[in-house]
Amino acid sequence: MYYCDGCHRGDVSVIPSRVIHNWDLSLREVSRKALRFLGQIAHEPLINVESLNPSLYDHVEQLKQTLSSRQKLRLLGEYLITCRSGGMKKMQAQLDQRNYILESAHLYSVADLQQMVEGQYEAFLQSIIQFASNHVYHCDLCTQRGFICQICNHSDIIFPFEFESTTRCQKCKTVFHSSCKKQNPACPRCQRLQKYLERELQD
Repeated sequence: MYYCDGCHRGDVSVIPSRVIHNWDLSLREVSRKALRFLGQIAHEPLINVESLNPSLYDHVEQLKQTLSSRQKLRLLGEYLITCRSGGMKKMQAQLDQRNYILESAHLYSVADLQQMVEGQYEAFLQSIIQFASNHVYHCDLCTQRGFICQICNHSDIIFPFEFESTTRCQKCKTVFHSSCKKQNPACPRCQRLQKYLERELQD
C-alpha cells in the first residue's frame, strides 16, 4: 500500500470506525491532518455503543463488564447529584472532566476504549464507585433515599446500585432483594397502585 509522502509521515492512530464495527484498536497509518483531528476528538464522548453497535456488548467481555460498572455509577450519581453535603463536587473531581459518564452508560470516547483494552478503565471506574457508594452508605441524607424491601420488610436499607443483591421493578422503580423478588415475581407496590386505581374507577 502506498501513501502520499506529502500527507503521510508514518504517523499512526486508532481508527474510531474500526473500533465500533470490528472492535479493532490496532494502530494504523493516518495522514498528518487526520492525526490532528483524531487527537482533538480523542477525549470527546462521541461514541454511543448502544446506538452504533449494541452487539458489541455480547461479543466483548470487557465492554459488558464496563457497562455494568457504568450503570452502577450512573445510579450512584443520582444520589450524589441531589445531596447537599458536597459529595458531588468530590465525585466530579475524580471523574476528571468525564461527567458524561453520569449522563449515559453508553457514551465513550476513543481514549476510554483504549484505556479499557489496556486494563486501566475498569480500575478508574471502580475507584469512583468505591468513593460514591461509601458516601451514600454514610450520608444521612442519601440513606433516607434508600429502600426497604416491601416483600420481606426487613429493616436493612437497600439501594438500586447494589446489583449483586437487589433488583428493581422496571415499572415503578421500587427496589427489592433479588432473592425475595425471585420467590415473589409480582411487584407489591404496583399491585397496591393497581388496586387503588380500580377503587377510584369504581367510585
